[in-house]
Amino acid sequence: MLKTCESVFYDEENDVIYVSNIGNVPPDAKDNDGFMSKISTTGKILELVWVSEIHAPKGMGKIGNKLYVTDIDELVEIDISSGKITQRYPIEGAKFLNDITIAKDETIYISDNRSNKIYSFKNGEATLWLEKEDFGGPNGLLSQGNKIMIAAFTSGSFLNVNTDNQEIQELANGIIGGDGIAA
Repeated sequence: MLKTCESVFYDEENDVIYVSNIGNVPPDAKDNDGFMSKISTTGKILELVWVSEIHAPKGMGKIGNKLYVTDIDELVEIDISSGKITQRYPIEGAKFLNDITIAKDETIYISDNRSNKIYSFKNGEATLWLEKEDFGGPNGLLSQGNKIMIAAFTSGSFLNVNTDNQEIQELANGIIGGDGIAA
């Protein structure tokens, strides 16, 4: 049975949905009981435990045959064909990595809603991209051209950040508990 599902990601190329299962709560426990599942587009569980040896997986994104998943303080790279973890990228200073969005240039942006930071990841390296003390818990992310849209969990703000100059624009507020964003 699926257990504390956090995110889903539709893989159009393989016509399958990946589900991140946190497992037991709390969602920041390094207890190695999280797992990834594969389900069909009709809701049939294809592989309940497709990938294991993960703590509390959350946001996902895909580049080529690799699925990238946040796991508390690291980015996990999964080979889709084999269902095996091929790499783990610890992110220094991360407290609670949550969502992922991938820009057209294949830069991965990762929210850390407990430290009010957004990291960028490219060519095997994570760097702090944006930090704002009053960010309000950046959670959901969506890349749209040269903008990253952000749903801030605690402040209720819905933001747009220009990737060229990091200029932040508030588009809406009052969305307390804002989570994932989809186009």
